[in-house]
Amino acid sequence: MSGRAGTGWRADGRRTKVALWRHHPRRDVSAPALVTATRDLDRRLEGDLIKLTPAGTWQAAAFGLTDCWRPDPVGLRTILHRPVAAVADWAGVGQAAAAAPWHPREQAVLKATADMAATRTRPVPLLTTLFAPATVLAQLAPADVLARHLAEAPEAVMAALDAVAGRAVRLVAAIAAAGADGVYLAAKHRGHGRWPLPAGAAGDRLAAAIDDTDRRVMAAADGLGFNMLHLHEADAAAWWPLPAGVARWAVHLDQAVLEALPAQALAGALPAVGLDHRLIGRGGRDLAAVVDRLRAGPGAGGLVLASACVLPLSVDLRAAARMMRQLRRVAT
Repeated sequence: MSGRAGTGWRADGRRTKVALWRHHPRRDVSAPALVTATRDLDRRLEGDLIKLTPAGTWQAAAFGLTDCWRPDPVGLRTILHRPVAAVADWAGVGQAAAAAPWHPREQAVLKATADMAATRTRPVPLLTTLFAPATVLAQLAPADVLARHLAEAPEAVMAALDAVAGRAVRLVAAIAAAGADGVYLAAKHRGHGRWPLPAGAAGDRLAAAIDDTDRRVMAAADGLGFNMLHLHEADAAAWWPLPAGVARWAVHLDQAVLEALPAQALAGALPAVGLDHRLIGRGGRDLAAVVDRLRAGPGAGGLVLASACVLPLSVDLRAAARMMRQLRRVAT
């Protein structure tokens, strides 16, 4: 079966949906291997959406970042080289962002998206993971270098950010053309100290510029059938209020973060609740208690029960599949 499946997904009569995902070490940098890994995970879990999860560095590679696979509990790759050391290097980032041909890592993700869209066998949305521009830029320089450049030459950094955002907008269009129903926009830059902004008015201006790049990418994706914004751990507290238009998105947050928010914080967006993976293997009564609490609170109008960021590689997928079946039973 091929064709888009995102439109109407939120209104199909089921208030609670279930989807888990994880990284695919060594198989996340080539299209054939990523498609095979994604299909295998979908076959085993049969979630209510399919998330294409390439390596977290797939966009940064276009700007000169290099990485490799070394054992990691959740499947992240190790960065070997960050291309920015001097202020002048930011101009090279801008030039790379404007380059017409897609980088091989970008080509691989677009090809994997097209192959997954053309061959999926179930009518569920396909989302391709895309990283927010400031998240990508923060990968390109060591944290101390980025902090120094933001203080000494903010215009050079922000010009590069603007160029990276432009490339991200073009990637959204290419992902849509490849057949995805939407994007899973991962944001890891407002928390974690990745963007150490200067204090005062200068920092406020830079923060506003960063916010604008997030809004540009979200606006580019807004016409797609279904999108999800992932606010990664410490990032969540820095995103309120959410951008205008987010009511048409799902917002993926860890359960503890979501439950601590005031009821109006999601601004009408569909909550995607990142469940603690330690729930896997627990009984139906424990799962029912979690679902009931969520549906009585932030998930009263519907929700997605999802991975907390990603499943650790140590999680037994047979146990994860059993939990998904249990969650569907208790959520009906």
